[in-house]
Amino acid sequence: MIKLNQGGIYRVKFPYVEKLKIKERPAILISRTPSPFDDYIFCMITRTLRDDGFSFLLEDKFLKTKLSFQSEVRLYKMVTINRSMILEELSSVTPAGLKKLIPKILENFIEVA
Repeated sequence: MIKLNQGGIYRVKFPYVEKLKIKERPAILISRTPSPFDDYIFCMITRTLRDDGFSFLLEDKFLKTKLSFQSEVRLYKMVTINRSMILEELSSVTPAGLKKLIPKILENFIEVA
């Protein structure tokens, strides 16, 4: 069984609601859910660099193991994934990287009017 850690980068079966499909892709583990199920909250990682305020660049200095391509975390592309959909560990973000990433994710939460 894969050991899971906050800030871990994993290859997961990432569901796309709008397209009703699942795609294997890298994602970063943000949190475990408080439910009794083995569910975790992930943010999508993409190699399409946008630098648009909704992304967090995964600089090599924030990675324990360099990824095979320069990537960004899409801060608003979050999904709850069951452990059974986590396929393998790819890398992880350093504690310093997590200190920068988590506030950026929280900045993107807005009040629903």
